[in-house]
Amino acid sequence: MKRATIKNKYLIGMAGTLAMALIHSAALAGPVQHTFSTQLEEVRTGHFNGTEYLTIQIPGNVGPASCRGNVLKVDKNNLPSDSHQAIESVALTAMLNEDEVLITVGLERGDCVDGKPTLVDLHVVNRTARR
Repeated sequence: MKRATIKNKYLIGMAGTLAMALIHSAALAGPVQHTFSTQLEEVRTGHFNGTEYLTIQIPGNVGPASCRGNVLKVDKNNLPSDSHQAIESVALTAMLNEDEVLITVGLERGDCVDGKPTLVDLHVVNRTARR
């Protein structure tokens, strides 16, 4: 009986250590994001009621379950203005040239803006890598 108790205490101790390690690694992991390549279907930019907006439409649905969709929104409040302008420039150029792009979208519950998934980053896929 004593032997089983010692074994159980050991297993409980190991489980606790493993749980703490998992919690620690999850805290260090950073935001959950999804990066994928696609072609853009539509890019919209403009001003409405004093608010500047940029939305990008893609062929498939992405994003967190709370706002999964195929229209992505750039959150100006969480990006420096030069990053917003760079994303807008890359998106419009890729749309005109029909280039493939790499898109990063946040996957956490709070990664939604006005009910749409938030676009975090956008890059044109290197043309020489595609050939």
